[in-house]
Amino acid sequence: MGRRIFLLAGAGTVGRLGLLGMICMIGVSGCAVPQSVRCEYANWEALGARDAARGAPLLKLEAYRNACAGTGVVPDAAAYQKGWSGERRAITNSKSAVKLSAEAEARRTEIQTAIKNFEANIASLNQEITRLQAEADRLPAGSNEQNQVLARQRRLTGLLTEQMGARSAATLNLQMIEQGIGP
Repeated sequence: MGRRIFLLAGAGTVGRLGLLGMICMIGVSGCAVPQSVRCEYANWEALGARDAARGAPLLKLEAYRNACAGTGVVPDAAAYQKGWSGERRAITNSKSAVKLSAEAEARRTEIQTAIKNFEANIASLNQEITRLQAEADRLPAGSNEQNQVLARQRRLTGLLTEQMGARSAATLNLQMIEQGIGP
């Protein structure tokens, strides 16, 4: 590989190929061409996919061009790029799925906590509504005091209805997440 880099630099090559040669020489981009690559028989699409899976940059194709230059074989850039791009997409999709899975689990935990809170609120509201009903029953019918207690009971019944609706919505969201179709 040192000879190929020398030839690139010795030929006065400037720009992308010269820069690629320097990058490969210092080992930053992982451009070393495996000895097992036989230019005449290479499956460029499979090679592109393998390189992408190993984290090699698309520019590695230039290293193959240089390595194969002496054989008269020109690497199939379109096939290499197709394999490389397809594998990168698969890797990206896999990472996205893991991220979505982690986000779904966090959302699931959040919803479960909310449901527990709704249930605690519902139990507390039911208890207070029952207490207010007992208090209203002890008060003289139609009195100001009884009317105030019944008005408070109606407000709490409205809150109870809201909490029950919110719990139902949260339960539905949880079921959707558990089925993989959640928000």
